Amino acid sequence: MIHTIRLLRLPNLFVMTATVCIIQIYLEDASTSTLQFSLPLASIISLIISMIAGAGYAHNDLKDQLADEINNPQTRMIGHKVTESSARKLIWGLVAVAVILAVITCIYYRLIWPIPTALVVVLVLYLYNAYGQGIPLLGNIMIAALCAYVVWLPVQVADSLGDLTLLPAGTTDWIVCYVGLAFAVTLYREIIKDLEDLPGDRQVGQHTLPVVVGEAQARVIAGIWLAIIFAAVMYLVGILLSAGNGLHGMYLICFILVPMGIAWIYGWRARTAFEYAKASMWTKHAMFMALLFLLLLVYVPL
Repeated sequence: MIHTIRLLRLPNLFVMTATVCIIQIYLEDASTSTLQFSLPLASIISLIISMIAGAGYAHNDLKDQLADEINNPQTRMIGHKVTESSARKLIWGLVAVAVILAVITCIYYRLIWPIPTALVVVLVLYLYNAYGQGIPLLGNIMIAALCAYVVWLPVQVADSLGDLTLLPAGTTDWIVCYVGLAFAVTLYREIIKDLEDLPGDRQVGQHTLPVVVGEAQARVIAGIWLAIIFAAVMYLVGILLSAGNGLHGMYLICFILVPMGIAWIYGWRARTAFEYAKASMWTKHAMFMALLFLLLLVYVPL
């Protein structure tokens, strides 16, 4: 049972849950009155998203068994500690419960968004796992777009409930920045993950970016992309410091730029899967701290 649960990537699901709930808290704090988009509703949304994402992770492992046997034989779950049958039951069970919960949420809150959102995300994840992994960058962009959409979804729900009219102008600007950061950093992490999995992907015939252009070229592309992201965050830091918001600017420097810089060093110099994994881990730290920046804005407004 424990091994089956590990297929769901619980730390990633926790971050998705925290993302939706923190954005709800941020919007609630900025509002001139109580929002219909409540924390209980945010929790339900995050549960739906987490179940669909968990099913997507398990499906990805199911499709990548041959490559994982080469890249990570010690940590491979499906085929070793979890049967294919159990994995398929888990995937379809999670999808079914997520869609049912989406329908119930739709009826109770008089919304129409959960059903199409759940179905579209399931469809995109399936298409990525089934076909996108063999197309250089396309699959990476699909995953990055889905991660960015998870960030924007709470705003979309608040808008459908009419809550955005209760917010001061510019309230969602920082969320838009975080959406852009989520997309950009996830795209970098996807390329790094392809570099980490290069030996297995090459042997099973996957057409990922590193397989097609070569490891060195893909590493350069990833490094340039992360440098562009770094420069964009530096621009935001400059705006904050010039406006006299030193605390917020220093937060971005210490907790976002520094981890991104460490990630860049690991990714640029990496020659082993372990070093690529380190680069990915540091970008995760940067993204989580960027999420917590919204809480800083709640308790220490600009």
